[in-house]
Amino acid sequence: MLYRKWLFFVLLLTGICFGRFDADLDGDKYVGFNDLITIAQYWLDHGNPGCNGDTGSDCRVDMADIAKLGEQWQWMECVSSATASSVENASLGAQNAIDGSMSTRWSSSFDNNQWLEIDLEQVRNIYGLTIYWEAAYAEVYNVQVSDDRSSWITVYSTSNGNGGTDDINFPEQQMEFIRINCITRATQYGSSIYEVELKSDDSCQGSSASWELLWSDEFDGSSLNLSNWSHQNGDGCPNLCGWGNNELQYYRTENTTVSGGNLVITAKAENYGGRNFTSGKIISRYKRDFLYGRIEARIKVPTGGGMWPAFWMMPTDEVYGGWAASGEIDIMETCNNTDVIGGTLHFGDNWPNNDSTGGDYAPGGVNFSDDFHVYAIEWGPDVIRWYVDDVLYSTKNSTQWYTNAAPGNAQAPFDQEFYIILNAAVGGWYTGCTEAGCITAALPQQMLVDYVRVYEWIP
Repeated sequence: MLYRKWLFFVLLLTGICFGRFDADLDGDKYVGFNDLITIAQYWLDHGNPGCNGDTGSDCRVDMADIAKLGEQWQWMECVSSATASSVENASLGAQNAIDGSMSTRWSSSFDNNQWLEIDLEQVRNIYGLTIYWEAAYAEVYNVQVSDDRSSWITVYSTSNGNGGTDDINFPEQQMEFIRINCITRATQYGSSIYEVELKSDDSCQGSSASWELLWSDEFDGSSLNLSNWSHQNGDGCPNLCGWGNNELQYYRTENTTVSGGNLVITAKAENYGGRNFTSGKIISRYKRDFLYGRIEARIKVPTGGGMWPAFWMMPTDEVYGGWAASGEIDIMETCNNTDVIGGTLHFGDNWPNNDSTGGDYAPGGVNFSDDFHVYAIEWGPDVIRWYVDDVLYSTKNSTQWYTNAAPGNAQAPFDQEFYIILNAAVGGWYTGCTEAGCITAALPQQMLVDYVRVYEWIP
């Protein structure tokens, strides 16, 4: 009890002397008594090897120790969940390895080739791990990281692990998922880990941070709000006939209305402007342009052979050149039977030397035209994530995009303002139908948009 009082006193003095630093755990921009009690309690509950409260080897509690404790505490707040290939029993689950307690642990079944996976629920800059093994440990194991849970990078491996505490460093990686692959066990038991701690030079999006609404159009009136949107009419001719995709429609103002709390874009089978079909397209360029944030819309899509509804973004000023050197962000597009949602980035160089990367969401048994769904991206300097109804289905980071116009800028071309586009195309390369005769959708078809909302991240 005497030691506990002494430690609180030392921590309090430290906070008074230094004021601000990384141990500001309650987000009030000052290291106060509540922050220090949290750190001290963590120390006392989960002390490290050596002198209690000392994270180094000098058996002295100092500022470096406090900063280290703050990082450990914040690391636990950032972690969403852990899963594993197996557990020895129900009390030794994967979550025990990230709960901040050295009295709990994850233990696998008594087999080789077991793994522990940690989901950070956001891409972070990570440069190492500390693994606290139990008496049952892996002699041969590796550490892999991923930003999308499908492509894994091995950042560390060993064939002579000896248990205890493994302090691991590797070149900084942007990752969301961490997997420890326990390939060969060292004992007759499985592999068992008390705790895994993260080494990072960034701050996670902790519980005090949130998305806050920056702008929205709820389409509650009786006409399109022209302070937010402009109509983009025509067929793209003469320079970009079919809008570069062999689309078959002519966009008209008359095909876009607002009623019943929805934006209504109607695709029709009618001859106009030399085309067999008409539809609608609106853009927010020079009216509502955005750099980073959560961009979402609640949409009921049209369906049928040849239909191609889309919710997407293009660069406002094309600072890196024409398409696709300045980028394109497809938040949602679907076509034909509307059972698959696509999200794609376009980048690289001017056509035809452009490049792209993307992902699909196909939960099975769902026709997205049957009801409204929320389609969103979360867009930051180094990462873009795609969601359908808040289900994350694709993640891309700045190592996966580029522009030849700015080879030294890893965040380009997605580091400039973009504007929002909503349209319902008829035909085009994406649908596989570029002739009027193959359109089988029962026209007219309507794309209904309940709202478009843009949020900014408030740390």
